[in-house]
Amino acid sequence: MPEKEVLQPPEVIPALCEKWFAACANLIGDIPLELPPMREINHRIPIIDEDKQYNYHHPRCPDAARPELLEKWNRYVEAGWWEMKPTSQAAPLLCVLKKNGKLRTVIDARQQNDNTYKDMTPFPDQDNIRIDVAHTKFCLKIDMSDAYKQIQIEVEDIGKTAFSTIFGTAISHVMQQGDCNAPRTFQWLMMWIFREYIGVFVHVYLDDIFMYSNSIEEHKHHLKLVFDRLREQQLYLSRSKLDLYSEWMDCLGHVIDNRGLCADTDKMATIRDWRPPHSQVEVQHFLGLVQYLAHFLPDVSAYTSPLETCMDHIKDLACQASILKPIDPAHEDTIWLITDRSVIGVGAVYGQGPDWKTCRPVGFMLKKFTSVQRSYRTYEHEALGIIEALMKWEVRLLGRRFKVAMDHETLVKMHQSIHDMKSSWLIWWDKYLSRFDFEIVHLDGVENKVVDCLS
Repeated sequence: MPEKEVLQPPEVIPALCEKWFAACANLIGDIPLELPPMREINHRIPIIDEDKQYNYHHPRCPDAARPELLEKWNRYVEAGWWEMKPTSQAAPLLCVLKKNGKLRTVIDARQQNDNTYKDMTPFPDQDNIRIDVAHTKFCLKIDMSDAYKQIQIEVEDIGKTAFSTIFGTAISHVMQQGDCNAPRTFQWLMMWIFREYIGVFVHVYLDDIFMYSNSIEEHKHHLKLVFDRLREQQLYLSRSKLDLYSEWMDCLGHVIDNRGLCADTDKMATIRDWRPPHSQVEVQHFLGLVQYLAHFLPDVSAYTSPLETCMDHIKDLACQASILKPIDPAHEDTIWLITDRSVIGVGAVYGQGPDWKTCRPVGFMLKKFTSVQRSYRTYEHEALGIIEALMKWEVRLLGRRFKVAMDHETLVKMHQSIHDMKSSWLIWWDKYLSRFDFEIVHLDGVENKVVDCLS
């Protein structure tokens, strides 16, 4: 991959891409029309009540999609993915036409899903993935080709995959769209395959594999390790979604480029063009979309109640979304935590740079006071600002030396209160602060304009 700061000449990039495509040609493209191998992790369907009867409706298919469905039926049966078989219960196969006119099929497994033990394993933290990828010089995104068809069903659970179509009933030997535990099975498989590399130079999120390296030689080595592991497991990649030597990368709905971590312009445009809500549901939909940009908008939460009077403010903020630059542990610049308080809440900025005035932001925080917290004394509000900021960015700051820019008298007064045993919760705060390695830097309130705006 090229360095983000110095890109390869455009005329060289196609040749570099073709070199890599040739090296892993047996991994790229359509998956073979055959059953995938049984692996350490295959898909299971743990049913709660094995004797439960379902009330399924008859399958239907738009007339325009019938030829494509028949072609798909024949191809899947020939590959061994589907097997025609009579059964007493079969979930209907839903046939949905995409905008481009192509057919998409999904099993309507809602009734069986309600009777299935759910795999509640959490997915990886998306913020951790984006930060690890964004602060390195070389990165690559790999997408699996027809991911679900690359995982077999455990033999004892194949009968639970029964589905009906207009051409008859069948069972599936590969994982199905519509199965409630299918996404987590794929996540489990990817985590197991790359278990030695996760968090070192690889992250996986469902069928997306993210690689990141600090040098070109290191990146070549990482590519070889990843491709060798995929080849061993007989997993295949989508060429159309293999981002080689691109100037930017879509990473879980955000954009990573040479500037850092940015909001997706399409999503910002959606916010700007959103019409005023006319119901509670529409308000919730808008808030859900705005939450996507929360990391990039310093004071967005201050405008979300009441929403009807604040939509224009949020749309303006979306036009000015900040670019976040993740912390570079290898860089000598200081890590800064800048806090301030006001009558309504506390605000903080977390960043890295030679001084607090010019540091590049990594994140913003705004926390409104509760009714109880509003009664705190001034220095307690200041201390609360530090506590809230450290709790938000705890995993980023533990084990690292950083500076806190604020009124230096705050912690002195807090320690005096602890000494006098005036407040038990101040003692807890002091114990929590002792976990971090930081230095207090005096900051005049007049100078602290950015965080003052947040608070």
